[in-house]
Amino acid sequence: MPVFVCSELRSDTLHDTDPNTHDMMTVLDEEEFVASAVVYPGSTEEVQKIVLWANQHVVPLFPISMGRNCEMLPARPLILLLSVVAALRRQTDPYLPRSVGYGGAAPRVRGSVVVDLGRRMNQILDINPDDYTCLVEPGVSYYALYEAVQARGYDHMWIDPPDLGGGSVIGNALDRGVGYTPYGDHWACHSGLEVVLPTGEIIRTGMGALPGNNTWQTFPYGFGPYSDGIFSQSNFGIVTKMGMTLMPNPGGYESFMYTFQKEEDLAQLVRPVAQTRSQSHGVHKEAPY
Repeated sequence: MPVFVCSELRSDTLHDTDPNTHDMMTVLDEEEFVASAVVYPGSTEEVQKIVLWANQHVVPLFPISMGRNCEMLPARPLILLLSVVAALRRQTDPYLPRSVGYGGAAPRVRGSVVVDLGRRMNQILDINPDDYTCLVEPGVSYYALYEAVQARGYDHMWIDPPDLGGGSVIGNALDRGVGYTPYGDHWACHSGLEVVLPTGEIIRTGMGALPGNNTWQTFPYGFGPYSDGIFSQSNFGIVTKMGMTLMPNPGGYESFMYTFQKEEDLAQLVRPVAQTRSQSHGVHKEAPY
């Protein structure tokens, strides 16, 4: 498994070359949050080994997918700030500002080991043209998923990206990012997770929990309690696979932008747009910025 010790890299190369260690847009000094090393797992089994090693040596981990999970503004860390829980509780201040938008690749705890999932775990494992679903790893971007759909000739399927298509599909969904169509709630469109827990154990949610099941991406709930939510914007595990719903091609798409000069006019603008959305599933309204 490739491992990079960050002290071996000159500081003037951190933004443009490997490894992926810094935020695209920083609030504090760019060296305020710096990793001690970066590891590049190539499989769920290698992620397990990393987690077990971190528990043994009490080293905080910071998983990222691609380090540029984007929506309206660039970059938030990928999936979740996983660490040995005791170490995290001693060291973190959850209210300290760190970046703009969703963040970036810099670890939340200085000296953490960054687990760069996207470098080698970047496979589209399945695209089902009949069920309108896919199964992806953390390093799959919206661009890559779109290109794969097009390359296979599935013109009847669309994907719903955020503003920028270069970020991770998994990362954006786990951060509850949004797009612009009726499928714009990306977390709501996920179906089943594979997660490495802080103990090193692996769980699958939804129908993927059943051995040999072939409906993992088509039915999100499975049997029993629905536990997916605890892995969204959390540090309870590292997500290594995720199922996702793709949208049927609606035949076209038109976007509109409303402008107004006075802030007090916003309410008058929101009401008719909200009514239009409630009357038609083909209209999606974004929050004003």
